[in-house]
Amino acid sequence: MSRSDAALMAVASGLAVWNLDAQYHGTTGSPTTPRNSGFSRSCSSSGRSLYPRVDPAIITLVTGGAEWCLLGRKQEWPRGRYSTLAGFLEIGESLEQALAREVLEESGVEVQLPSVRYVASQPWPFPRSLMVGFYAAAAAALDGSSSSSSSSSSSSSAGPVELLSHQGRMAMMDTGIKPAEVSAVLGDCRFLQPPVPQEGEMEDVRWFHRDWLSWALQQGPEAAPGGFMIPGEYSLAYRLITGWLQQQKRSVPQTVQNSHQESGSNSSSSSSSAKGIWLGDQVPQVEIDEGVFKYVLLRLTDSSSGRSKLLVRGAAAAAYHNHILQHAKGQLQKLCPQGTLQLDVLGGGRIEHHADQKVISVYGYSAAFGPAVHEMTAALLQRWYPFYDASSITWSYEGY
Repeated sequence: MSRSDAALMAVASGLAVWNLDAQYHGTTGSPTTPRNSGFSRSCSSSGRSLYPRVDPAIITLVTGGAEWCLLGRKQEWPRGRYSTLAGFLEIGESLEQALAREVLEESGVEVQLPSVRYVASQPWPFPRSLMVGFYAAAAAALDGSSSSSSSSSSSSSAGPVELLSHQGRMAMMDTGIKPAEVSAVLGDCRFLQPPVPQEGEMEDVRWFHRDWLSWALQQGPEAAPGGFMIPGEYSLAYRLITGWLQQQKRSVPQTVQNSHQESGSNSSSSSSSAKGIWLGDQVPQVEIDEGVFKYVLLRLTDSSSGRSKLLVRGAAAAAYHNHILQHAKGQLQKLCPQGTLQLDVLGGGRIEHHADQKVISVYGYSAAFGPAVHEMTAALLQRWYPFYDASSITWSYEGY
C-alpha cells in the first residue's frame, strides 16, 4: 500500500475497534451513538461525549558503549524477528521512568536515566497507541565483566595491554597489533550487562554488535543467520535501529579516537568509523568454515583515508595459512581494483567450529606468520556469532 493509503487504513482500523468497544457508556451503562463520522460517540441518556483513548507507550534502542545495541524477540513473532524494547506507561510515570522500568522488566538491564534522548513519535492505532521513541544507554556492569568477553578479568583502569594474557601480549608485540585495536576489540564489551529475558516478557534478549547487525540487514532474512530480521520500514523500531547504525558510521567513538591520538596512529581500529561511507564496511569482519581448519587474523587498511579494521578468515580447504591470505587478497582486489584497500597479516592459528553445537575453539599458531592474538580473534567471533553463548567461544595458545 502507499504511505497515504496505509495511514488511512491504520486510522480506520483504530476507529473501528474503538467504536465496537464503546457502544455503552462506562458510567451510565446507556447505549452510545456515533458522531463526527465515528471520531466520537454520545451517551443516549446523559448526552456526554466520548472520545477515543490514546495509550502512550515508549519504544527504545538501548545501547552499550559505542558499538552494541540491545534487541529482543517475543515468542509469537515470526522466526528470526528481533526488535527494540517497548511498553506502555503506567499511572504516575514519566516517559523516562517507563522506559527504565520496561527495559528492566524485559531484559534485566538497567539504563542510565540521564542518557535517555527523545528521537521521534509515531501514531500506532493497533488499536490506539502512541509510540514515543528514544535512545538510551545501559548502565555499566558493576564488576566490569561481561558475558561477551573471554579475556581475563581486569580492573576498569587497566590499559589495553593488561586485557591480554601473557601469551597474548607476546603475540601482540610479534604481529604488530596496536594497543588501540586491543582496546577497541576487548574493551568495548567488558561493561555490558548480561541480559536475562524475564518470564512472560521476552523469549530472548541479547546484545548485537554494529558490524554484524549492518551485515545481517544487508543480507536480508533469506540469507542472514537464523532468518534474522527487524520490523519493516514503516515502524519506529526500524528508524531507531537504522538511524543508530548510520549515526555510528558517521562518528568515531571518543575513546578510540583518543587512543589513536595518544599512540600517534592515524588509522582507526576495527570498531571505529570515520565520517562518510567507507568501502571497507562492505567487507565482512568474519568468514570461517565448519570443522577444523587454519585461520589468519588480518588488518584491512584504506591507504586513502587511513581507516582500518580487523578481519578473521579461516578455510577448511587451505593447506597453508598463506593460501587464506592470498585468497582474501584476491577477494579484495575484486572489490577495490584501484588498490586503496590493503591487507596485513597479524598471525594465525587454528579454529575448531561445530555449528550444530554452537561451539568454537581458537588455538595454535602459524608456522609462517606466528600466533595471532587469539583472545582478540575469539572476541571478534563472539561479535559475529551473537546466537552462540559467549562461554562456548574459547581460546588457547596450546597445540598446533
